[in-house]
Amino acid sequence: MSDLDREDVLVSAFDSYRAETDPLIRPEGAAAAFSTVRHRRRVRTAGVAACAVLAVLVGGGTYATLAGPPQGDPNPGVTLTTAPQRSAAASPSPRPVSPSPAVTGGDLLGLADAALDLHAFAVFPGECPGGWTKFDDGKAGNRYIDSVVSTDLDDDGTPELVALIFCRPGEIPLGQVVAFRRDDDKFVTIGVVAQIEPHTVGSERTPNAVERIRKITGAGPGQVRVEVGNIEATYSDLSDGPVGIWQWRVFRWNGDGFTQVAGSPAFAFEQSGGWFSVTVDRLAFGPAVGGRRPATLTVTVDVLAELDPGRPLSVLVSLPAASGYKVERNGCADGAQNWVLCRFAELSPGLRTLTFEFDFPADPVEQIMRELRFSHLHLRVGDQEFMRSKLGT
Repeated sequence: MSDLDREDVLVSAFDSYRAETDPLIRPEGAAAAFSTVRHRRRVRTAGVAACAVLAVLVGGGTYATLAGPPQGDPNPGVTLTTAPQRSAAASPSPRPVSPSPAVTGGDLLGLADAALDLHAFAVFPGECPGGWTKFDDGKAGNRYIDSVVSTDLDDDGTPELVALIFCRPGEIPLGQVVAFRRDDDKFVTIGVVAQIEPHTVGSERTPNAVERIRKITGAGPGQVRVEVGNIEATYSDLSDGPVGIWQWRVFRWNGDGFTQVAGSPAFAFEQSGGWFSVTVDRLAFGPAVGGRRPATLTVTVDVLAELDPGRPLSVLVSLPAASGYKVERNGCADGAQNWVLCRFAELSPGLRTLTFEFDFPADPVEQIMRELRFSHLHLRVGDQEFMRSKLGT
């Protein structure tokens, strides 16, 4: 199985989960299925012994290994290249703006007790149907209005309202951003700005669907900013590190519908070509000593052109939570018990090498690799993921 493939068991379990349980309990969609699978993963990996990840920065942005010569290991390495992302529809890195404040309480600018003509959700429309819905203090059945922004969407001098409305058929609420215009004491629905999407994946098996919507703000005349997250952003257990990707996307009304005009267009960085080349070596194991077995993993990034300072490269190593895990984050930006995040501060062309050092129990290599099958290395470009590489098999 290629290191670039997203864990097939997760996708299969997701499909199976959805098919078997939708008619019975109908949870919130992909987020519930993946969370369930993730819980099972942790149960299976709870017995994995301590593991440490170590990365040390050596001058000029280059990292070097601290361990002795490693021994062979069954999992293959990978090499990928990429080019700058360019899109006429959406800029990958919007400049910061001064957002309009969102109203989160009181009468919600008149929507708290209004009757609203809502759109059915793209995910689980049966539990979150369309049609006229009467709200009482911002609530209507399993729906509730989280926040409202007032902004002039069509440049006619009269502000419209944009609301973040949640529907909660399961554990995690699903978000939908809807625009309204006032007509005397009533509200007319303009359209859906953004919403939770059916499950999709990017070119490197990165989940690409919007699975969470967290916030809305104004973004200047006629624009709305929406903070969206991928499937890992639905995780309530954050012990595996910042595996979730959050993005601010900007939308504008074009007279017929809402289109994205700024922000990353996807969670997966889809372009390939000539900006940088990435090589992930095999996980290399050393001999068992004193009841422990060391291992190293080397990631080499060859930067071929000047990188955008607003889209830094970063590498996240995430391991399943287990008692006794230990992580050192020498030279890296952040870390905790079982994850480490390294950011490349130097953006000029040249080679950069990250070497991670692991400390395992003295089990057979094949057993350790099986235990690591839910552990990943994520390489990201700004708020997009270029690749994810499985550490185990």
